[in-house]
Amino acid sequence: DEEDTHSFLWGAQTISVGGNLYLFGGEVKTNNQLRWNMDVWRYSIFDDTWSKVGSLPCPRRHHAAVKWEDNVYLIGGFGRHRILQASVDCFSLRTCKFYS
Repeated sequence: DEEDTHSFLWGAQTISVGGNLYLFGGEVKTNNQLRWNMDVWRYSIFDDTWSKVGSLPCPRRHHAAVKWEDNVYLIGGFGRHRILQASVDCFSLRTCKFYS
């Protein structure tokens, strides 16, 4: 039996802003272990680099993400134990912090 050494991310959302992609939430499976992606990542298409720019206030997957002005809103989705989220989290693209 060969050990699974691949990683898979699902249930995450991405938003394109200028020359960057922002990735929010989801779950990661590595070596048959599941864990929440609690980090916000920014990918620069110009530099071909990933940077961690923030942390989610709560686990979230299969949610919606909408950019409006200088903010990204994460809406609904599922949290721990497949509990449906009714909350909205606001991520500021200027400060890279979440606000209620």
